[in-house]
Amino acid sequence: MTNLFGQEVETPKITEIVKNNTARFDHFRNGEFAYRINVKGVPYQFTLTPEDVKGGILLAEDRAIIFMKFINRALKENTFQRVI
Repeated sequence: MTNLFGQEVETPKITEIVKNNTARFDHFRNGEFAYRINVKGVPYQFTLTPEDVKGGILLAEDRAIIFMKFINRALKENTFQRVI
């Protein structure tokens, strides 16, 4: 992952992201639910679409492990974004 200054920043591993952590709903924009998660004090964001939810319930705050599938996808698609 590259930061705003063009420097390479190491992306956290999935285990570091979800272990004993909480994801919090941040906003809904352009048809996507955005969640924030802090990893070692650094805020990151990932999104879900209504198709991802498929009638499920999204809580304002939930265990990060619940979102592991979507966080993994965001990591693979380089959409797991550090929040400034």
